[in-house]
Amino acid sequence: MLGWLRKTRTQAPPVALDAIYRRAPHVSAAGEGERTVLLDPRAGEYLGLDEVASRIWTLLDGATSASAVVDVLEAEYDAPRAQLEADCLALLARLSSLGVIVLA
Repeated sequence: MLGWLRKTRTQAPPVALDAIYRRAPHVSAAGEGERTVLLDPRAGEYLGLDEVASRIWTLLDGATSASAVVDVLEAEYDAPRAQLEADCLALLARLSSLGVIVLA
């Protein structure tokens, strides 16, 4: 789901399904086909998101809960909800630990 050029910064905190995240304002994003490339100028890092992670990124509007993100993924992808939920929460925890998303 996520590729990055630097080693991990911190342990990813757990994410609750009722958590609401937004994209950090200092992070720039550019689409590249079905992928998204993020630039975190503060850390000097580029992050690559695959198709599903890119879709999650677009849903992080500061008003949509993690559970609602999973609802959208379940409607759009042919995968078990439990797997979508686990993957989504893991990605949110990772993006949070990297500082590219913040709690709304």
